Amino acid sequence: MKRTLKKTVKVIGGRRLTNLRYADDTTLLASTQEKAKKIFKYLILESAQYNMQINAKKTKAMVVTRNGGIQAKLEHECEYLDQVKDFKFLGSCKSADGDCTSEIKRRIAMARQKAVELTTIWKDKNVMSALKIRVMKSMVWAVFQYGVEGWTLKKSD
Repeated sequence: MKRTLKKTVKVIGGRRLTNLRYADDTTLLASTQEKAKKIFKYLILESAQYNMQINAKKTKAMVVTRNGGIQAKLEHECEYLDQVKDFKFLGSCKSADGDCTSEIKRRIAMARQKAVELTTIWKDKNVMSALKIRVMKSMVWAVFQYGVEGWTLKKSD
């Protein structure tokens, strides 16, 4: 993977960034469709050297843009990759239009549900307020704030 992506580098916030990897998931980043095709081609070639293959049926492509309607036509073994409008990556929902409103609403609902599950603690008179606050911060707010670094809001026209 390192050799594949060494040739295509993106600078984001002053840091060189070409991909996001976690376990067996990889997210390739490119600023144009041509660069995406090039990176994908390199990935296929490098993987083949280690007897690894890309499964075109499991691999998805998504173009994140505020304009919409742009397709990433990536092909592998005469098969185009599925173009998706949103997907779940490491527990957060990502959408093609870059808007995170639905993810924020989902996180609020999850945090609310967690707070409801802890009702017995909130009502217990033997539990000190300081402990209740610590429980709230660690078990409710943490659920809400997971992935907050990547949230963006869509500009209204």
